[in-house]
Amino acid sequence: MNIVIGSDHGGYELKCVLAEYLKSLNHIVEDVGTNSREACDYPDFAFKVAESVASGRAQAGIMVDGAGIGSAMCANRVNGVLAATCNELFVTRNAREHNGANVMCLGSQVVGPGLAKKLVDVFLETKFEGGRHQKRVDKILAYSGGGQISQQQLIAAVIERVLAALGGANCAPTGTAAAACPEIPDQKLIGEDYVKNICAPGSALVVKKGTLITPLALDMAHKKRITVSYQ
Repeated sequence: MNIVIGSDHGGYELKCVLAEYLKSLNHIVEDVGTNSREACDYPDFAFKVAESVASGRAQAGIMVDGAGIGSAMCANRVNGVLAATCNELFVTRNAREHNGANVMCLGSQVVGPGLAKKLVDVFLETKFEGGRHQKRVDKILAYSGGGQISQQQLIAAVIERVLAALGGANCAPTGTAAAACPEIPDQKLIGEDYVKNICAPGSALVVKKGTLITPLALDMAHKKRITVSYQ
């Protein structure tokens, strides 16, 4: 798995421990800093971690500061990112199972290296349950203030990842027109359940102007070899 990791000066030592631990498990690790104990500002590195996940360069992110709170606040400002403070095993598992978190934030003053490794294991091994939790996650990703759904804000954050993931692999065979996914009148949000249950494998999904498609829905489209295009 491609994992991005970062820290401020307070989390530097724990970050180094976790980076080496992840490499020992054969993960590909991108370290975005900081690279010393010299005082620095955690937002600078939390944003780098979050942007790497949002762009698709990394499949999961880990950020370490003193408490794991400020970095989570920063990471959640990046569209497409669901960050959680994960200083306890139950919370970490819940963050993945129910909330689909893709960035975990740890506090070096709260957890030691041993517990931190266990938390990382739980975060990476636990799968998102979907189901009733899916629509709640979709609402989080779709919210842009005032109850408005902003296609541009979310699509801009994930479009690079989507194009890289699709890579033409979802195209229908030459000379064959892919069947279109059934349309839902006035549909403003395309979630994973719609793509999973409504769209046939190998079909075509057109995302109309003013409609939002979530990252999880795009991932499902890729798995089902569905061609996604935008109007």
